[in-house]
Amino acid sequence: MRITFQQLIARGGEFAQVGEKGYANYVSELRRYLEANELSPEDQVPETFVADVENYVAERLPLLASGGRLRTRASYLRKWTSVWTDLVTGQGLPRRFDQALAELMRASGVSQKALADHLGVDASTVRGYQKARHQPGQRVVRSLEAFFGLRAGVLGGRVKQERNGPVTYPRVSLKEFPASLQGSDNASSRLRTEVRKRLVPDYDRLPRSQQLEELQAKCDEVLAEFRRNKIIRAGYGLPMKAWPAAVQADWNSLVAFKRGPKEAATEEEETAAPRKRVRIAKRQAQQPTTIRPGKGWGLRSVEYHRRLVENFFGYLVTPPAGPGEEDPDLPRGGKGLRLEEVNLGLFLNSSLLYDFVEFQSDRAGDYNTGVHPL
Repeated sequence: MRITFQQLIARGGEFAQVGEKGYANYVSELRRYLEANELSPEDQVPETFVADVENYVAERLPLLASGGRLRTRASYLRKWTSVWTDLVTGQGLPRRFDQALAELMRASGVSQKALADHLGVDASTVRGYQKARHQPGQRVVRSLEAFFGLRAGVLGGRVKQERNGPVTYPRVSLKEFPASLQGSDNASSRLRTEVRKRLVPDYDRLPRSQQLEELQAKCDEVLAEFRRNKIIRAGYGLPMKAWPAAVQADWNSLVAFKRGPKEAATEEEETAAPRKRVRIAKRQAQQPTTIRPGKGWGLRSVEYHRRLVENFFGYLVTPPAGPGEEDPDLPRGGKGLRLEEVNLGLFLNSSLLYDFVEFQSDRAGDYNTGVHPL
């Protein structure tokens, strides 16, 4: 990486992993090295820094120290070569290209205009790289790696592969997937695509053993989310035909009360055309009518309340399960009541209604928004 010794000292504190007093000894030894080689902190670190330090330790340092002191001073200098190697190989860089580029520009102190002039592009293009608005091509990537003194592939592995053309993901053979994902159905195909999307960008460059570990980890992650989402989105309503006979009778009585007595249609209404029926209905709506018992329900209201009761009854008979039981990621379970214990009077229990609201919230489609829906 093309930075000065002063910038190397500033960055070294992130890698040294020693106390403030110990780090001062590292800095002092580096400054002695610079004085012995007639270098200044403002000079750039040469690409031969590692070899230069080894030659200094082997030839000149024994003339200045001996014994334990010699080993200590040599370890201080070799620590700086380790820091330099980490910087050159991108060990401390973020995984995303835009963040890695911003870190490199900050560490080296290069401006957008200077970097753009070196690459032969406009400054707005470099700004777009930093804002992740677009990705660079291979020529620009190689120029960036050479400019910052990085090894080949350090930045290339951080560039998204879907640039310029259809979206592509790392190739994975069908036989490499677990048996549960080798099916020919649509669900297995979608899950395999989801796994490939989540693989690291430089998957193809990893050693074979690391590829298998990465693939297995992503398969387990996707399968776990798929099972969790499948349970969350599963219906839990108890159909009306499954209610006890007494509960069905109570429901029919409630609907009859809410609907009120049905008035017989007049001869004019039965023979009128559809448009005329609408005008008759509007005219009758403006006339005073007899108030029906209770708050009247229309057909849509009956259907809405029936679904609500079915969901409430389904919650009551759902077996209890939830966080801390078997799978902590699953949503909470129901009350586990027997079917004969279900009745409309349970709607008067405010504690049950509160638990039901939380149950519905957990089972909603937006439950656990951190999970990527499959």
